[in-house]
Order: sequence, then C-alpha cells, then structure tokens
Amino acid sequence: MTRRIGVKAIAATSIAAEAGAHVVLVTSAGLPDPAGVSVRRVTSALELREVVLAEAKAADAVVMAAAVADYRPVERLSVKRKKT
Repeated sequence: MTRRIGVKAIAATSIAAEAGAHVVLVTSAGLPDPAGVSVRRVTSALELREVVLAEAKAADAVVMAAAVADYRPVERLSVKRKKT
C-alpha cells in the first residue's frame, strides 16, 4: 500500500470508527494506528488476500483501496538478482 493510499485509508477508517462502526484496517503501510480501529498488518499480497477474505466473512461492508501486484514470481529471492 502506498503512503498516500494509507493516509486516506486511515482517515476513512477513523471517520467510520467515530461514527460507531467496528472497523478492521488491513494494511502494510507503516503509519500510526488510528484510534478505535483494529489493525491487521500484512507483508505480502498473498497475506493481504488471506486476511481480507477472513475478515470479510463477518463484515457488513468491505471497502478496499490498494495498489497490489497482480502476479507473484515463481521463485521468491531474498536478495536482488544481478543482471546478466
């Protein structure tokens, strides 16, 4: 999640929480947790999918805004691959 989208998500979740909604924010942004909001931090697109699907089961509404890659590499590397 980009910082810009993260800031907007925090603003939206804060407003919903202030209005009395039970809010769960699923994020990878390194921003402060908004007051009154349950925060679930994720580190990958696959983890984001799993957490959102799990949380959505009990939700009356789901609002999403994310810049997520539509693909995953076949092999995940721990270091940058050198150009050949």
